[in-house]
Amino acid sequence: MRAVPVGWARFGPLSGFIARRVPTLRPPLLLLAFPRSGSSWVGEILGSAKNALYLREPLSQGLNVRNGRRGTVTLQVDAAYGRDMDRAFLGLPTFPRHVVLFPKQWNLRGRPAARVVIKEVNPLAAEWLITAYRPRVILLIRHPAAIALSYRRLGWGWDRLDLARFGPYLDTILRPWRTLLERAQGFWEWHGVLQGAALRVAKEALDAWQDHRVVRYEDLCEAPLRRFRDLYAFGGLSWSSRIEAVVEGKSSEGDRDDPYQTTRPSREMAFAWRGHVGQADLEQLRAAYTAFNLPWYATSDDW
Repeated sequence: MRAVPVGWARFGPLSGFIARRVPTLRPPLLLLAFPRSGSSWVGEILGSAKNALYLREPLSQGLNVRNGRRGTVTLQVDAAYGRDMDRAFLGLPTFPRHVVLFPKQWNLRGRPAARVVIKEVNPLAAEWLITAYRPRVILLIRHPAAIALSYRRLGWGWDRLDLARFGPYLDTILRPWRTLLERAQGFWEWHGVLQGAALRVAKEALDAWQDHRVVRYEDLCEAPLRRFRDLYAFGGLSWSSRIEAVVEGKSSEGDRDDPYQTTRPSREMAFAWRGHVGQADLEQLRAAYTAFNLPWYATSDDW
């Protein structure tokens, strides 16, 4: 357990006993998004609250390490996958430093007044996470063109959809859209159906779960102080002048061209994809995405 940055979490079953004996505030807060939606920026701001216990992708990071993948949205509920989330929602920080970003938050003395905040990038997991852990949920959405362009620039794209990534869920939660997934050709159409299917699954799960909020990345970029204050109130997080400074700093500085930077001039980022996607590619993406009849980015003005 040497990689675990929190001292009391290094003692195996004893650490689990401690976590159960000193419970955190309920419900936990789950920030859910498709990869490359700006969730690292949003997650770090939410996770900076005085009463937050922040975990960055405890589910996806573990899965990616086991599979040797990045940017996955595959829902594979194996034993290890479930154990990762059991520990995360319990508030047991037995994860490496790139998941436990702020180790000092995890002092046992402040634990009873603190809330677990988890950032995850697997919308397909929405129903499972809600049923198993009953979190308060923020679904972060971003324009499909911005997400696809980010994938393209990072070299995460494929020219055909690898349906094996969806495992048995191709015949369950994804079955209504299997034909669309199977017929997708080329990067832009592939991304439209991938994002559309993942968000459709998430929306249907959240429609049956009252304790959730949907927020657009673009709205956060254009009015960060007001929007983050609202999210703090929704999530039961402590707003303060320190957090105002964090929001202002992370929304007005940094390098917009660094794909992993979580401090950026946010107002420049909201629609930075425009002018960088060809019209034919944009039309392919739009047709594939809008086939899922989602309420977000559905009008001509959005495109």
